[in-house]
Amino acid sequence: MFREGMWWLVPAVVVLLAAFAFRKSSRRQRTDSTMVIEDTGSAIVTFAQAYPDVPVRDVRLTVARDAAFVRGADGAVGLVRTIGSHSIARLLQPDDIIVEQGTDNNILQLRFVGESKANEPFVFSSIQEAAEVSLWLCANMLPPKEP
Repeated sequence: MFREGMWWLVPAVVVLLAAFAFRKSSRRQRTDSTMVIEDTGSAIVTFAQAYPDVPVRDVRLTVARDAAFVRGADGAVGLVRTIGSHSIARLLQPDDIIVEQGTDNNILQLRFVGESKANEPFVFSSIQEAAEVSLWLCANMLPPKEP
């Protein structure tokens, strides 16, 4: 079947098949799992990649760790969300969102103007965290002070 100098093909084919199988299984694992924000540091990194000119002052994670609210040093408010295996960062502008009362005191309900999704509840670990993020959003919606 093989000539004397062709035996090197057998290990090469085995290695290629193993690499192919490994790549397929890792791709399936990434698409099946839902990504979470591990800690405030990873939220800062994700936000800083999207908005490098906005220095971050504070970060608040939701209980499910699927969203993080970011407060910039200039008062800007951002949102880092995980959708499937992707992270999305955006600056929240006053015209982009409508804040509504949640069903519980530790829940903020946001409606994004122009998006077809229904109101999104963001559940925080405490009433204090939800109140702090809502204060960030209120301060962000005020018109800038004139000098």
